[in-house]
Amino acid sequence: MVSQLGVPTLFLTLSSADLWWPCMYRHLGVSPGDHSEKELSKIMQRKLNENPRVADEYFAKRVDEYMKILGKKFNIQDFWWRFEYQHRGSPHIHAVLWIDGAPDVRTFDSQSTEQLAIFRQYYDSLVSAINPNINKPPAEHHPSRLQASEINLMINQQHAQLLNRVQRHTRCGTYCLRGRVGHQICRFNFPKDLLSDSKLEKDDKGIWTFTPKRNDYLLNDHNTFVAVSWRANTDCKIIASEYAIISYLSKYASKAEPQSSNYKQYFNDIVSSSKQKLQ
Repeated sequence: MVSQLGVPTLFLTLSSADLWWPCMYRHLGVSPGDHSEKELSKIMQRKLNENPRVADEYFAKRVDEYMKILGKKFNIQDFWWRFEYQHRGSPHIHAVLWIDGAPDVRTFDSQSTEQLAIFRQYYDSLVSAINPNINKPPAEHHPSRLQASEINLMINQQHAQLLNRVQRHTRCGTYCLRGRVGHQICRFNFPKDLLSDSKLEKDDKGIWTFTPKRNDYLLNDHNTFVAVSWRANTDCKIIASEYAIISYLSKYASKAEPQSSNYKQYFNDIVSSSKQKLQ
C-alpha cells in the first residue's frame, strides 16, 4: 500500500469504552440509572465476560460505520487497521490513514523553510496536545456515557471533561515502565515537555518527526474531532517518515500473538487438577 499510495498521513488508535457507551447498556440489558458508577463498572465487566461476541461485533460495526464518517470528514483515500485485545478482552484498533492532498513526506529534504512551515500548519489541524481546561473537575457521570443528543462538539467544557478522563496518562505501571527498578522510564515518554509551538524537524537519527504544541504534560496526542465524537481513548500521530512507517508496519503487522495452549495441554491440566483435588 505504501508503494502504491505513498506514505500514509496519520496513525490512529481507537479504543473501546465498553463499560460506558450507552449502546452497550442497551445491547446487554443494563439500566445505568439504577446503579452507581462503581457498581455499573462491575456489572458491565461481568456482562461483557458473559457476552464477548456482543461486545466484539458491536465494536467492529462501530469502527466500520465511524470510518465512513472519518472518510468524508478528512477526505481519506484509503486505510489499513488491525484489531487487538487487552488482557480482559476489550478491543481496540491501530490504523493508518491516507489523506488525499496531504504533504508528501518523501519530499521534505528538498522543501524550503517556508513550505515546511505550511506543512507544519497543516499537521496542526490534524493533531493536538492542547487541553482547553486542565483543571476541569471530573464530570458527575463518565463523559463516555453521554447520549448523542447530549453531545455538542463546540462546548469546551464537554471537551475538557472527556480529555481529562480518557486522554491523560495519569498513572504509570508495569505496562509502560521500562528499565531497572529505580531507573524506570515510561515507554510513552510521559511526562512530556510543554511546547508553545509545534515542530516539524529531523530527530537525532535524521528521521523527520512532527511534535504538536502542548500545554499539558500528560495529555495524549489526539485529533479533537475524533476524541469528542468517538467518546473513548484515542491516539493520533502524524507519520512524517517513510522509513519509520515501513519499519513500524513490517514489524507490527507481522507480530505474532502469544500462542494459546493446545487441546492436549488443556486436557492434561484438567486431569492433573482433578487428581490433586481427589488427593
